[in-house]
Amino acid sequence: MTAVMQDVGTPARPRPFHVGVPALISVATIIVLTLVITWGWGQPERFGSDGIYRAVMNVAVLARLGPVYLAALVVWPVMRLRGASMPWAAVGALSSAITFGIIGAIGSLTYFPPAQAAYYVLNPMVVAAVGSQVGCSAIGEVYVRWRRGGLAALGTWRLWAVAVPIGVAGFTLMYVGVIWDGGSHWFYLWIRGFMALFGTGQ
Repeated sequence: MTAVMQDVGTPARPRPFHVGVPALISVATIIVLTLVITWGWGQPERFGSDGIYRAVMNVAVLARLGPVYLAALVVWPVMRLRGASMPWAAVGALSSAITFGIIGAIGSLTYFPPAQAAYYVLNPMVVAAVGSQVGCSAIGEVYVRWRRGGLAALGTWRLWAVAVPIGVAGFTLMYVGVIWDGGSHWFYLWIRGFMALFGTGQ
């Protein structure tokens, strides 16, 4: 019965590009906003006035947080409803957080050697982004089950036994990464790991 409900509304042969479009849009948005921020940061003369410069930078930085932290609220359910399996939907949902981490690592190459720059991917903001996307994916799957099977699909204990722990774990990771004391606790662990791997640099 559960298997039948999962198949309702799922295309028999989903087209990969059609399924992956939501994730591609989210990743492209992050890249474009990052390019705008990189091009304009510290260059108010490029905008004609300090007021426009501050407005554009503030909007770009805040707008980028959307796909970085919350993309899975849209990406997961849309991909699933277009026929994506859970593993592929997970790849799509995490793609924005991973892209954010890779961009940060590439940027850190200007002052870190490659191995240390790669470690930058584990910084608190990226870890929090991964956690948030995991939590949002759990919410997205509940929505998918409702769309496919109605309220009856939400009455199964298995759905909640999986979705709730995953959602709690994801949002806890986000909380530890950036909210709890400004992420200082994870930052401390991150720095300790950095020193254990690379020393103090002195």
